Amino acid sequence: MEVDFKKITNNILKGLPERKREIIERRFGIWRENKETLQSIGNDLGITRERVRQIINATLEQIKHQHSETILQPIRYLSDYLKEHGDLKREDRLLEEVGRQKYQGCVYLFLTIGEEFQRYNEDQDVYSLWTIKEESVYFAKKVIQKVVEKLEERKEPHPFEKLLELIEENIRQKALNSYIEVAKKIETTPEGLYGLIYWPEINPRGIRDKAYLVLKRAGRPMHFLEITQKIKELPYQRTDVSPESVHNELIRSDLFVLVGRGIYALREWGYEPGTVKDMIIKVLREAKRPLTKEEIIQKVLEKRIVKVNTILLNLQDKTLFEKDKEGRYYISSKAEIT
Repeated sequence: MEVDFKKITNNILKGLPERKREIIERRFGIWRENKETLQSIGNDLGITRERVRQIINATLEQIKHQHSETILQPIRYLSDYLKEHGDLKREDRLLEEVGRQKYQGCVYLFLTIGEEFQRYNEDQDVYSLWTIKEESVYFAKKVIQKVVEKLEERKEPHPFEKLLELIEENIRQKALNSYIEVAKKIETTPEGLYGLIYWPEINPRGIRDKAYLVLKRAGRPMHFLEITQKIKELPYQRTDVSPESVHNELIRSDLFVLVGRGIYALREWGYEPGTVKDMIIKVLREAKRPLTKEEIIQKVLEKRIVKVNTILLNLQDKTLFEKDKEGRYYISSKAEIT
C-alpha cells in the first residue's frame, strides 16, 4: 500500500513554529533539491551549528510525541520495504525509489524519526545505507565478499540470475540485489551484467579500456576504424574520439595484438605479437616436422588475418626457410633466430 508522504509531512510540519519548520525543511531537504548542513543553516540564522542540532533533536522528539499515530503509517511502510529488500537498502536508491524526485526529503525525515531504522555510514566496502537490523549489514558484507570471489575466479561479467546460482545461499532476489547495490566493488554494464569495478568492461576509464570493451563484446578481431566507431556508440562516451588516438592506444598496449592490416585482436584470445614471418616460424617449431605449403597457410591464418599471397611471399625467404625433397618447408639450419 502506497503512502502519501507529502500529505503526512505537511500535516506534521504545519503545526510547528515557523523557525522550527524552516530548520527541519532545510536540514532534511523537504520541498527542495538538497539537504543543508548544520553550519549552513546556522550561518544563515545567526546561531551555532550545535544550536541548530539541538533544535532539530528537540523538534523531532516533539513530532514523535504529538504525532505518534500519524507517523506510524510511513514508518511501517518503510520498515516493510526494508524487510522485503533483505533488511537494508542503499540510501540514495531507497530515497529515489520511495520518495521519487520530489519527496525524498520527506522519506529521509521518517527514516530519521523511526527508532527502528539505523543509518550505516559509507566505508571502504559499502555505500551509505539504511537498515532495520545491524547484523544484516554484516551478513550482506559476507555475501558481497563471496560474489567478489566468484567473479574473480571466472574473470568475466555475469547476469544477475547467474550470481544467485554462484553464491549457493538461500537468498531472495530482492535481498541479493540490495546487497550488490551497496557493494563498492561490484557494478553493472549497460546491458545488465555484473562485474568488478576495476574491470575495463565494467568501468572503462580511457580509450584503451573502451577499445578492450568493444573487442570483448564483439568477440572477434576488428579494424581500428571499426573499433573507433563502436567506441563512439558507447552510452557513456560523451566526447569525440579520433581513429589516430585509438590506433595509438592499440599499438602501445600489450592487451592488443596486430593480426592483420590495421586489424587488432585481444591477446587473451591466444594471439601473440609478431610478423607473418614470426608466425610461420612459430608454426614450424610447434609442428616439430616439415609442413606442406597448405598446412602452413592454414595454421598461419588461424593466427593472422592476411592474404595467402602474403604468407607465400614470406615463405620465399631462403635465409629462414628451406624445402625437403617432398616440397615441405622447415626452418633453415643457417637461420639466425632468437
